[in-house]
Amino acid sequence: MMYKLGSILLSPVIPVWLIILCAILFAGLAWRTYAFCSLKYSERWILWSLRMLAFGILAFLLLQPSRRETRSELEKPVLAVLLDLSASMQDNPYAEKMTRADKALAFLKKSEVRKHLEAFRVLYFTAGSSLQEGLDLTTTPKFSEPSSLLAPAINQVAERLRAEPQAGILLLSDGLDQSNAWLEGRAQQIPVLIPELENPVLEERPLQQDFSIENIHYPRRAILQWEVKVEVTIRRRHGSTAQTFPVELLQNGSMLRKSEAVFRENENFRKVEFSFTAETLGNHLYQLSILPLQDADAGNNHREFVIDVTDARKRILYLEGTPRWEFKYLKRSLLAEKNQELNAFLQSGTGAFLNFSDTEHQEALSLPEFSPESLRDYSVVILGDLKADALKEKDYRVLTAFVEKGGALLFLAGTRTCSPDGVLSSPHFKELAPVFSLPGAQMREGRFSVDFTAAGRSQNAFSDLLSEVRLPPLLSFWGPVEASSFASVFLAAADGSAVLVGRRYGQGRTAVLLSDSLWRWQLGSEAGGGGKSLYGRFLTQLLQWLAPGLQSQNEEDSIQLLLPSREADLRAKISIGALCGKRVSGSGLACRILCPDASNLALPMLPAELGIEAGLPSPEAGFRCEFVPEQEGTYRLQVISKDGLASEEALLVVKKPALEFTGEAINRQWLQRLAKDTGGAMLPWLEAGKLLEKLPVKPRSVEIVREYS
Repeated sequence: MMYKLGSILLSPVIPVWLIILCAILFAGLAWRTYAFCSLKYSERWILWSLRMLAFGILAFLLLQPSRRETRSELEKPVLAVLLDLSASMQDNPYAEKMTRADKALAFLKKSEVRKHLEAFRVLYFTAGSSLQEGLDLTTTPKFSEPSSLLAPAINQVAERLRAEPQAGILLLSDGLDQSNAWLEGRAQQIPVLIPELENPVLEERPLQQDFSIENIHYPRRAILQWEVKVEVTIRRRHGSTAQTFPVELLQNGSMLRKSEAVFRENENFRKVEFSFTAETLGNHLYQLSILPLQDADAGNNHREFVIDVTDARKRILYLEGTPRWEFKYLKRSLLAEKNQELNAFLQSGTGAFLNFSDTEHQEALSLPEFSPESLRDYSVVILGDLKADALKEKDYRVLTAFVEKGGALLFLAGTRTCSPDGVLSSPHFKELAPVFSLPGAQMREGRFSVDFTAAGRSQNAFSDLLSEVRLPPLLSFWGPVEASSFASVFLAAADGSAVLVGRRYGQGRTAVLLSDSLWRWQLGSEAGGGGKSLYGRFLTQLLQWLAPGLQSQNEEDSIQLLLPSREADLRAKISIGALCGKRVSGSGLACRILCPDASNLALPMLPAELGIEAGLPSPEAGFRCEFVPEQEGTYRLQVISKDGLASEEALLVVKKPALEFTGEAINRQWLQRLAKDTGGAMLPWLEAGKLLEKLPVKPRSVEIVREYS
């Protein structure tokens, strides 16, 4: 219980009545003690008073007194200034003396505006693709955000200032909101004040027609002698008449294909497709150009991109234990690949393997003996639904060495493969197995949705499959399992259960596909990517990850150059990684960069740990350097060893960031609706200095309490 005596507060540890009772008893007993002593009366009073003084100090401490001071202060209301930093703020479609960005900054510097701002506690925010708090007005902000998400930004400001006395929001924007959202309940209660950053045009002047390359869809990787498809989307602004113009596709500066873009009346988008055959290995630079006759901006009529062509000629050895559907469709899909040679064998009831390769080569009619010499001719070995005793102990040792030296091993799940006596559970494969079955593991049946994990999406080999809106469901998968410490889950069910797991082992790779119903992706799936079904494309990309090709990073005398992407934005930091084979010394490793203006850079490659950001499934020791491109165009990168005997090259296309230049006037209708719905105001530029006068200043009285104990 607390007692208040003026500005003094008492918070006794024990009840006050008990302290008073103790004082009376103590006083009586103390006087009684001295009453029977041979002391003078004055001496008795002195001694008794000292004892009572000691008790009084103790009682004072038990009362825990404190002093409280209370005073009132007036707190200024909060005014949030929200500045739009999207690139469209630099647009000037009507060629005024000041852009929208210039007017926004000039508004904050007006003397009458600064005077009115003194009555508020001003908090600055910036909006674009996200909301940021704080703004340094001593430097010129960069209006370079690729989008304008204004309504969500206003909602976030209202939420952040929930506990503050909000007077209003000062919005400096062109109103070209791209969020398709609107204000939530709380944000609608805060007045929004808007100065008009673009003068209305009395007589609307027609804007000049402009064609631009909106988007390009192309494979990051292509297979030698395969058909490659490139699809370009062309956009037209401020035009409506029918028009036809040429579209050109160049490869390394030479004409490759030519087509036409045919725009009908009032048509704003047109797609143009090119197809060609990848005939040479390596990184190839492609230039796409549109050549309209009437165009306002020729700077957006050209785009460059890089496609990495690899040799997918692989010999694949496939051993299957049972004649199941997976064997039928996987064999059919692999045999359809003209750049792959399949030797498929099915185990009979006696344990012998019968050839099902559909090949004319005599050497493929019988199962090759597992030896380093025989497996040297293969890139990938696939083990189907096999028991552990299907292979001899020597076979396990040879297969392990095969992977260690750069080979690829793929396990296909089945009731035999993953069982305790299956080939995946064999103790001989304990070191290289991507997963281990947990107690109670079985083939689960049902309908399971699947998708790529973050690790799967980071792999360039699967990039062509990421465009799928939704992967078909699976009807089964083996679980539960535990991935090994060096493995990554690339494909998972909705509950996080692993479906596709891969890992590095030595210089090679292993993977396990934990479903025996993936073959159903072949049924009823639409063809794509060169006429192949989703099932065929998935297998191709999986094998591409397992065995990257002739220019494999697993070669002992080679260097692998790693880039997060073959395209980059101007002035963005680029990280270049490299992995060296065992015979290549990392000492003195350097990266040479040939810039678009023919100048050269030489950067040392320093030891570093490379991971997912470099396209690797797990951290690995390598080398890295960084640089910031200052020019647009194509850069040629070369990582070279100190002795010059090993090197690797790549092309990097650097372009301006995709900015939000629309050429459109400010969205007055959106801004006026915003001001109306919030009870705010929108004034023309010439009257903008009076805008803050419409906002009432209502300071909040705040009571400040201080206590001294």
